[in-house]
Amino acid sequence: MVHNPNRRQFLGLAGAGAAVSVAGCSDLQSTQNGGDADGSLTAVVEPSSEQIQELEDAVDSGEMDQMEAQQEFQQLVEETVSAFEDEAEANGLSIENSESEIGLFLIDGEPAALIEALQTGDVSQLMPEAMFEDILEQQAQQQEQQQQQQEGAEEEPSQEEIEEQLEEQLEEQAEAEQEE
Repeated sequence: MVHNPNRRQFLGLAGAGAAVSVAGCSDLQSTQNGGDADGSLTAVVEPSSEQIQELEDAVDSGEMDQMEAQQEFQQLVEETVSAFEDEAEANGLSIENSESEIGLFLIDGEPAALIEALQTGDVSQLMPEAMFEDILEQQAQQQEQQQQQQEGAEEEPSQEEIEEQLEEQLEEQAEAEQEE
């Protein structure tokens, strides 16, 4: 059976194809004009998915509580980051900037070295250079929100204050009932 696209389907496909080709051409122009084709990349270094899954399974089975799992995860991150930092230069990568605590690096290297880092699992993600600052900003915002939540939790009334408020409300309610 032959599928004959209607006019709308054809125009939609043609429009999508044109958009992709224009985007591709502009990308080529930016790299030819000294764009970021040879620039640094943002790399994320984290424990393997197997290690993360093991931690999740341990929490689910009750072998480990959430706090222990977080501590273990942080230790795995530190070990993974340390190994990456130690081996980066030998693997043809240069580290231009880093936030080791969260496994975020700004790296440069030959394309083959970057691909190998992804294939071996040394690097879990490669992103454009601009993402480095974006991720740092997001991290700072998250930390600020957590701090505000902790401060808000500290400002919650104590058990004694709650009991006093309840007693006052009960007294007011009793007085209102007596007036009726």
